[in-house]
Amino acid sequence: MPHEPLPAALDPGKAAPSLRVLVVDDEPAILLLLRSMLEGYQVTTASCVSEALAILETESSRLDALLLDLKLPDGSGEKILDWVHQRTPHLAVVIVSGNRSEDAVIRCLDKGAVDFLQKPFTSEEVRIALERAIRRQIRRPVKPGEIHVRHPMTGWVELTTPSAFEYLQRLQRFSEALFSTCLPREICEDLRVAMEEAGRNAIEWGNRLDHEKRVRISYCYFQDRVILKFEDEGEGFKPHSLPDPAADLYGHLQASAAAGKRPGGFGVMLVHSIMDEVVYSEKGNVVLMTKFL
Repeated sequence: MPHEPLPAALDPGKAAPSLRVLVVDDEPAILLLLRSMLEGYQVTTASCVSEALAILETESSRLDALLLDLKLPDGSGEKILDWVHQRTPHLAVVIVSGNRSEDAVIRCLDKGAVDFLQKPFTSEEVRIALERAIRRQIRRPVKPGEIHVRHPMTGWVELTTPSAFEYLQRLQRFSEALFSTCLPREICEDLRVAMEEAGRNAIEWGNRLDHEKRVRISYCYFQDRVILKFEDEGEGFKPHSLPDPAADLYGHLQASAAAGKRPGGFGVMLVHSIMDEVVYSEKGNVVLMTKFL
């Protein structure tokens, strides 16, 4: 299926009008600040749920993105997120909040939000988040039910998504939002890399880029460790049978290129180097990775 064209403001080959953004926040000073940060964009503002929904009813088809605070005087911003997720899934939603609780982050992911920014933020962070969210939403908007979230207890999250890199990127961003509040930066970076490599392997090598197949991602956060689990629906593989890409780097790259594939083995080697424990299921379609704190 061909991708939708980029908004003209994101297409480097076109001179075009700016991105159209609805900003929802109950603090006048924040609205004023965001207007100044988004100079050059077409910005509409709302300060409560009812005002935002009224604007969306008439303007949603002409908007590119929604910058949404969760805490509003007449209810939660999640009510607006629900409306967008059900009625205008093309709209890229970036959550902006001073509260980055695990429950809030998970609920927003479940309801189709693309990114999560915590106050305070810089102008560059806001612009990057918006443009990145719009690009990802154009490539593959999340439809209701496509991402299944199970959150049975604090510190334990299970996610199921279609096999597409856009979903993996979205999950990475929300995982960063969760981990960055309680873990050192270097640990967060190791977990990000492990998620990316294991996720790419599950999508590309496990499910063979079949969007009908699913990837199941779980993480458990304990006082002394973080555990990540990736499961695909592929035929599995034998980790010990993988060639060592470092033994004959040129030959390995050449063989992968000839087969039209991304070089295999590097992700597995990298994950083993940055995680403390890596265990595969007997079939080889499940990997359990542990990082001790």
